[in-house]
Amino acid sequence: VTAPFVPTSTIDLPTVDATPRQPEPYIEVQVAADGKLTLQPRNQPGSHEIEVTRDKLAGELKQLLASSEEQGLRGQPVVISGDKQVRYETILEVMGDIKQQGVSRVGLMVKPRSGAARAS
Repeated sequence: VTAPFVPTSTIDLPTVDATPRQPEPYIEVQVAADGKLTLQPRNQPGSHEIEVTRDKLAGELKQLLASSEEQGLRGQPVVISGDKQVRYETILEVMGDIKQQGVSRVGLMVKPRSGAARAS
């Protein structure tokens, strides 16, 4: 198979302003200092916070993931934002609960020293 070689200098491509990427939808699991858990779909229309207990986390997360798949959001990541006062062990237990639901993309929310929180 051969292909013609076209020198790039002969093509004058137009330039456009870079368009910002649409933020990726994800589900945030918030772990408050008092141990309260909240599920919050992010970057999704019509989303709302859901307060859950640790026992109900798996079931509620499973429902959110199923609803997301119905909207075409397959393989949606889950991000844990844990208060810095929460024990690391608790965060790992919550992460384990999430992974048991078949979620392969689990991250931790961090706050850079300069300001706004971001997922890593």
